[in-house]
Amino acid sequence: MKEISLLILGILLISLVSAGNLPQNATVNIIPPAGTEQVGIDVDVPEPADECEAPEIFVDHTARGWFPNDQTIYTADVYKESKDNGGKYNLGNEYTRYLVSERMNYVFQGETVDYYILVRDENGKKDIDSVQLLVNDVAVGACAQVDYTIDAAAFGTTKKGAKDKTYVCKLIVGADHGNLPVAVKVTDGADTSCDPQVVKRGVDQLFFNPSLAVTLTGGPINFGAVEPGTVATADPVRLKNNAEAESGVVMDMYIASSDYFKDVSSTAPDALCPTGNGIKYDQFSYYATKGSLNSGANNNNFPALGASGSGICKANCDEFTTLPSHSGEIGDMCRIINNNEGDSLLAQGSEMCITFRLNVPDPCYGKFTDGKFHFVGRVV
Repeated sequence: MKEISLLILGILLISLVSAGNLPQNATVNIIPPAGTEQVGIDVDVPEPADECEAPEIFVDHTARGWFPNDQTIYTADVYKESKDNGGKYNLGNEYTRYLVSERMNYVFQGETVDYYILVRDENGKKDIDSVQLLVNDVAVGACAQVDYTIDAAAFGTTKKGAKDKTYVCKLIVGADHGNLPVAVKVTDGADTSCDPQVVKRGVDQLFFNPSLAVTLTGGPINFGAVEPGTVATADPVRLKNNAEAESGVVMDMYIASSDYFKDVSSTAPDALCPTGNGIKYDQFSYYATKGSLNSGANNNNFPALGASGSGICKANCDEFTTLPSHSGEIGDMCRIINNNEGDSLLAQGSEMCITFRLNVPDPCYGKFTDGKFHFVGRVV
């Protein structure tokens, strides 16, 4: 560069000196020194920076909040970070989360799930126009901007305050059905001349509103011909959580019995057992197995929504549990296996094996077919 600069100055100097001794209409041709005709300087000028940057979405997966309906196992264990009373983002009750460890990723209408989102726009946070939750690409729920002390590391990034906005997006479960993706959509262009840009990012995968069913196989339950004053045992039956395939639904299982009466349409002789036309519900008992678990240790320490009280739903000396009377309310039923919190739960597709026993009163005669055993599966 220094050599080229000196050469140019030299040419200008010659021009000025020569021009002083020439008439006004004279023409001066200055010939560059040999070897300098090809001298040039090429400077690469960068293209103008793209001022229209698409927004970025970051998700704090450690702050997913779940608010269930009133389930069998009361969700009273509230999760809060130990560092402050308001939770991770000091939002008070808005950060309250429920723990039901046995539940899988399914939700029912009316339940809510919260997602914590950070949106970054290199054009500045004022350029962020809208943030929307999607279920299967359909807009649902609402995202509200919140001002909390951001732990950017939880979002997998570093803090850029002038370019970031934070949101709590609340999914309110509607009537959607099936295994569906949950995503966040962000649109910018609110504060620049740029065309709006749309960015999406997946945040969850949930099974919405799975169908429910409980089935009993291996029946009918038949005690056969029995003698008064004896004990009769029926062949086992299988109780199955037959909720929708791949839903992962977990149910808590309950049981009760009605009285068994003589079928009034039967031509069989009159019945008496022991003093009326029926076998009382509490003459029936059951024994349930689920893998290595069984109801033989029933102590009703975990009645959940079922019956509670002295002597209710506890195993007898023979390890069978006396059935309660069915009133139509789950609160009057026995949790089938109630020694531990999770023992009476059945995952979707799983079964319990149940054996029924009858203590036949004395005196007792007749044919008793007008009655039912009742089973309820309540979603966790």
